[in-house]
Amino acid sequence: MDIVNYYIKTLTAAGGKLLPVGVFLLVGYFLFIKLPFYFMVKVNKENKPKEEGLKDVAVEHKTAESEKVKIKVEQNNYQEKLNQAREEKEKQQKRREEEIKHKKKTEGPKKAAPPRNTPAEEIFEIPVGHVLNKSELKKRYFELLKMNHPDKVASLGNDFKVLAEKKTKAINSAYDELKKKAS
Repeated sequence: MDIVNYYIKTLTAAGGKLLPVGVFLLVGYFLFIKLPFYFMVKVNKENKPKEEGLKDVAVEHKTAESEKVKIKVEQNNYQEKLNQAREEKEKQQKRREEEIKHKKKTEGPKKAAPPRNTPAEEIFEIPVGHVLNKSELKKRYFELLKMNHPDKVASLGNDFKVLAEKKTKAINSAYDELKKKAS
């Protein structure tokens, strides 16, 4: 018990001597560091020229314009990709037609016309007479969905989104049809 009393007395005496020093440091910190900084910030805000406010508006206007330009560039890029895809599809169609003509010339009239692709096979761009297995079909399905998903073009406008939705529906129905035929 004597030891406990001794520590209590010693600590209270030390605390009594250190308390004024702590208060002095705390008050000094606020008086000499925090308070001048507060006044400096306040004075700078009051002396800020009105032109800076106009500059902020100009900067906001420029950023809004740059966002519009970015959106237009994205729309143009998407439109270019769509045009390239159409051109590629037309080239493939012409190649197919030329192959068919060439086969007709070389084979002669004896053979029957080659089987034509169904619309589902055309969507999946499957060559005539080729049958995909289920894993190949599934891979091709997900590739087509990645390229034509409506969420991918939602920021480009409602027209693109509607077009992508139609294409996605066609892909889904073609996938269902080909899934039945797949081995």
